[in-house]
Order: sequence, then structure tokens, then C-alpha cells
Amino acid sequence: QPTPPPEAGANAAPAKKPRLPSSKLQEAKPVIRAFVASQIAEYMGEEEATLIDFVLNHVVDEKPWPALLEELKTVLEEDAEAFVDALQSKLQQLSDSS
Repeated sequence: QPTPPPEAGANAAPAKKPRLPSSKLQEAKPVIRAFVASQIAEYMGEEEATLIDFVLNHVVDEKPWPALLEELKTVLEEDAEAFVDALQSKLQQLSDSS
């Protein structure tokens, strides 16, 4: 019998989570907010303040990425994964420049 492919989730290698020190996170908050706002506007056609605040709070509170992705799927549907990937890339960029 063929071996099943490795599964995502508990058995997968942990994704590199962009991490900013708390002090840098507070400094970067306006940059992160502007990025999130532009992404939300691009995907939804308008800046949705409640959603922007939700995402920003998620990042600042350092909650798990899979939880954010699941929440965003209800709003952004198939675009949720691309949005979360873009946000992680932006945070990695900010982390690398710190």
C-alpha cells in the first residue's frame, strides 16, 4: 500500500511565524493597520473598519494564524488564504528590518 502524503496540521512542520518584539509591534501598528486596510479594500471593495480592527487585534495579541484564517474564510472566502499569506509576508518584512 502506498504511504499517504504528510498531512497539514499537527503532523506538519510548523510554519515560520513572523514575530515582532512587543515594542516593535507597537511601533509598527500604524504600518500594519495601513497594510491591512489596503488589503481589505482590495478584496472587499471598501475598507471595513470592524474587520481591520479584528485583524489588527489578532496580530497584536499574537493569536494563532490558523484561527485568523478560519475567521476570515467566512468573510473573504477563497481570498482568506492569500490575505493571511500577504499579512505574514508583511510582518516578516517588518521583522527583518527591525
